[in-house]
Amino acid sequence: MVWYIEKSRKTLDECFAVWDEMGLLQYESSVIPFNHAKGRMRLIRGEDKERLNRQIVWAVSEELESLMERIAREKIQPTEKTRVVVLTRSNTDLLRVADLLKKNRIPVSVRTDGSFYTSAAVRDFYTMLTSFLFCEEPKAIFNYLLTPYAGETGAMDLNEMEWMYGDRQRLTSCLIPFLEETQWGKYHREFRLRPVLAVLGEMLDESSVVDYYVAQEKSKRRSEGKKEQQCNAAAFAAGRQYQANLDKLMEILQSNLSGDGADLYDIYQFLKLNIASNRTETEAVWDDGDDYSSVLCMTVHRSKGLEFDTVILPYTNRTFPGGEQTELLIDPEERKVGWNYTGKGKKKNRYRTFSSMQNSYYAEMKEKETMCAAKEETRILYVAMTRAIRNLTCIVPESKNERTWAYLLEETGVDYE
Repeated sequence: MVWYIEKSRKTLDECFAVWDEMGLLQYESSVIPFNHAKGRMRLIRGEDKERLNRQIVWAVSEELESLMERIAREKIQPTEKTRVVVLTRSNTDLLRVADLLKKNRIPVSVRTDGSFYTSAAVRDFYTMLTSFLFCEEPKAIFNYLLTPYAGETGAMDLNEMEWMYGDRQRLTSCLIPFLEETQWGKYHREFRLRPVLAVLGEMLDESSVVDYYVAQEKSKRRSEGKKEQQCNAAAFAAGRQYQANLDKLMEILQSNLSGDGADLYDIYQFLKLNIASNRTETEAVWDDGDDYSSVLCMTVHRSKGLEFDTVILPYTNRTFPGGEQTELLIDPEERKVGWNYTGKGKKKNRYRTFSSMQNSYYAEMKEKETMCAAKEETRILYVAMTRAIRNLTCIVPESKNERTWAYLLEETGVDYE
């Protein structure tokens, strides 16, 4: 595809060539396009934080509406590429933009990096296991009754429970009638007679865990004031992700704890450790290609190898790593060590100022490290921009420093919309 940037009529290839001239990107020859239709890139200026948020919401809403109209008008058969996708550099920015869009009632689907063990599916599964291991604890039973594993149990009187002042016996007596409405007792007996993983698999097959989860998601979105169509689309998307994560969880448990010797406590400990420390396992990928009515939010890292109709980059003012700080730099190849001390100290909650210090190798090594960081960030921005098939929108703040994506975009000479 030949990308033309509005107003300046500069091609995207020419933009990448600018970064090559700056020594930030190795771009000796143009990318060979599969689609030779003209695409569109636009830069939108966002000023202060409030205006930036409004620009993000406006740009996403406009692109989503435009895509849906084009699908209906041209009778396009949606695929996994027919999406409006918001890409961010970090999980923090990802959750930030997803929350912003949700607050403005835009249907959102989120895929975060390393979030598998903190996903709703794993959390609910862990809560369910806890109730069987600590069945004498009212808190464990209460938490179980809030999960989709309990199904519809009726409303619990929280005010009445509050007046019990933590009396475990009275709280347990209050919760038992609700627990008896579930399948908890059946599986509690099964766990003592059969292999644990077999019982867990049967529980997921026989119960309507995902259906109840979807119902909870619909109810939550209705309470946020969203339209019924938006509620359904978002809830069903969340349900498909929930099911995919459950399937992946069972595969992981089978791989790590297979055999008749594994018990509930083994699985509980395995999940407890991973929930607390594992931030590398990503959520399961499911085919949501026909869900063009919602916006997909993900990190650039997770988008590698993928393509989408429309890509939006909302936060381009994130500073690259490499600012001045007290640090030690080591170059094993040159057998050099550079160090820098900024001059600030802290002792007994009082700040003291000392003279800054650095050795003779530091300045040269710091410059090299800063350049490497800039090259890496340029490469990541290149990946983000080339995920777009038809439309690319970059929102660039008014103020920026040289070590940001915003500066790199402005250096290409592209005019703002």
